[in-house]
Amino acid sequence: MPLSPAATPSPAHHPVGASELAQHYAAVLHRLSTLPRVLLRPLRSLHAHLLVSGLRPRSHLLNRLLHLYSLSRDLPSAHRLFLSSPPNPFSATSLLSAFAASRRLDLALRIFASTPLRARDPVLYNALISALSRAPDAAAAAAVLRSMLRDGFRPDAYTFTAALSAIAPPPPPPTPPPPTAASSTAPSSSPAPPAPCQSPMPSLPSTCAAGPPSPPASVDEARRVFDAMDGRFDVVWNAMISGYVQSGMVSEAFELFREMLSKQIPLDEFTYTSVLSACANAGLFLHGKAVHAHVVRSGPDFRS
Repeated sequence: MPLSPAATPSPAHHPVGASELAQHYAAVLHRLSTLPRVLLRPLRSLHAHLLVSGLRPRSHLLNRLLHLYSLSRDLPSAHRLFLSSPPNPFSATSLLSAFAASRRLDLALRIFASTPLRARDPVLYNALISALSRAPDAAAAAAVLRSMLRDGFRPDAYTFTAALSAIAPPPPPPTPPPPTAASSTAPSSSPAPPAPCQSPMPSLPSTCAAGPPSPPASVDEARRVFDAMDGRFDVVWNAMISGYVQSGMVSEAFELFREMLSKQIPLDEFTYTSVLSACANAGLFLHGKAVHAHVVRSGPDFRS
């Protein structure tokens, strides 16, 4: 069935209700989204019919229309629609990602800044962090991650993997080891037994259950990036600890926290919150009390 203006009913000739009309527009937009590439002319025609129909479309229609404009690279039309519609996470993420893909990071940052906090979600932060990591702009990616934590949004594996990738140097090309006669006959070494879970505080014994879970691929990749960095922002340490906690890897989270203590890395409320969450999730209340005692002794001011 061809997509043309005639395929879209007008209330003047089709006295249908608003609900039926909205369903029709949604169906046509869905058909456009399933095409191999977005056809800009039918999309603009449909948008024009929507404007003259008298229908007041809800956010799901506007979001789909904006998303299709973004996919078709008609960014001016997508931007105009964004400015004339109530802000929401989906439309902001679609337009931000489209600007980033077109190498217009300045406009992507402007979309993020103009989106009120109530209309944001973790996906929007992730889209911007990912765009900055590809730039790469390590300082800006770390700043957005700090803002994400400060605004009360929890980072996920995708968040800190993108943030760490922005700071990591490019990996050197692998060099194959020289072949040896004994390499084909050497017996394979058995894997080392898992280390017991370490306490977050040096003064406490290790009481976690032995055998931490295997790291998910994203967490393992993030740790490789983390280890390859020459300089690390404090927010990156927090992101790595948070990733371990969310993956149930309590031992690794504690080990990284102990390393922060030994290297005198600045600790903030996000560091302590992640470590205390690990203690609570593992039922290690004695360790949690020790972390709390450390907070009391060090006297950090979290209000600044």
